[in-house]
Amino acid sequence: MAKKNSRRLLLIGNWKMNPSSPEEAVSLYRRTRTKALKFPGVTVVLCVPYIYIGLLAKKAADKRIHIGGQDISVVEGIGAYTGAVSAELLSKVGARYTIVGHSERRIAGDDNIVVRAKLKSALRAGLFVILCVGETERDSHGRYLTAVKEQVESALRGIDRAEYHKVIIVYEPVWAIGDKALRAATPQDVLEMQIYIHKILADLIGQEIARSMLVLYGGSSDQKNAEEILRTGQVDGLLPGRASLNPEVFGVMIVIADRVARAT
Repeated sequence: MAKKNSRRLLLIGNWKMNPSSPEEAVSLYRRTRTKALKFPGVTVVLCVPYIYIGLLAKKAADKRIHIGGQDISVVEGIGAYTGAVSAELLSKVGARYTIVGHSERRIAGDDNIVVRAKLKSALRAGLFVILCVGETERDSHGRYLTAVKEQVESALRGIDRAEYHKVIIVYEPVWAIGDKALRAATPQDVLEMQIYIHKILADLIGQEIARSMLVLYGGSSDQKNAEEILRTGQVDGLLPGRASLNPEVFGVMIVIADRVARAT
């Protein structure tokens, strides 16, 4: 964590399967970088499609914006695995981060065992890991808390204590995301889950290390709700999807994150 009275926030843009050409990717990167350069107190990561990682990582050589992948394969290194992209390959083309356990990958079949294997593979390749966790629905009996606890504990099982600082946890409530969202997650929802996730971490590894770990919010965030989520939810940053594809919107979010960081 940052020093007392010097909070540093993290904004991770998930481009998903966008944009449609390398030229657009470079333009989007440059416009985002222009805004990020003005606010060095905010760390910006762009998780982009595989085909753009090498291209953008070269342009991000000054480390003001970091480039990451959106997923990795379970298998490691190189070999006869058609269509697979390992953490090692991502690292070699310049990625510094990767997402694992995103709700879209879990829906596609990644269970807790697969997520744990990917997380360990990413750490072995020297990447920072953006671990997404979150319940698919809320119930009145609190079973959703158990689901999140299982996701966190399973993913981190067997991780060396020295590597915890390389894991960033993103709370991603599936029921609050996308066109079929039941409702938007409130800043109070975010605060409660941020506290709960830190408690899970404290029980696993102790208060000192748990306090140093970053917990972000990964629901539908944009320039309209970013400030309230960051202030009231007290998370360490955001993982927007659609908003990160609009440099103007994402730029406003960078400004907001900087303002919140300086006021904390």
